[in-house]
Amino acid sequence: MSLLSSAQRRTASLSVLLAVGAHLAPAQSAPAKTYDFLTVTNIESGTKSLAKMLITPAFQGKTEVQLEDLGSLSVEKNLAKIARNTEVINRQLTELTAAGWEFVQAYPFAFSPDLPTTRYLFRKARN
Repeated sequence: MSLLSSAQRRTASLSVLLAVGAHLAPAQSAPAKTYDFLTVTNIESGTKSLAKMLITPAFQGKTEVQLEDLGSLSVEKNLAKIARNTEVINRQLTELTAAGWEFVQAYPFAFSPDLPTTRYLFRKARN
């Protein structure tokens, strides 16, 4: 003999279904954020006309920043140029993050086998 009446069993079953259903129902989420993206491409070259940082879209009116070419055969001179280029790159990346651009990733980009190239991807949430 059951201790619960059929009405009590239905009420208990309904309560369990409602409790489980609440966990299975898709969550109401906020609308997905949309972002603007900015790409910085660094090209290290032995040719002055190619050694540069490209910024797309323009940032603070700049689409290019000149880097030093690595045309010297002297390892010591190239190391000094690489150090100065790194300072320029770091300064530009710092300005981007200070302006609210969030760093997403960096990856090598196969522009040309003899031109080491790196791309940096940034994003900023739209208001």
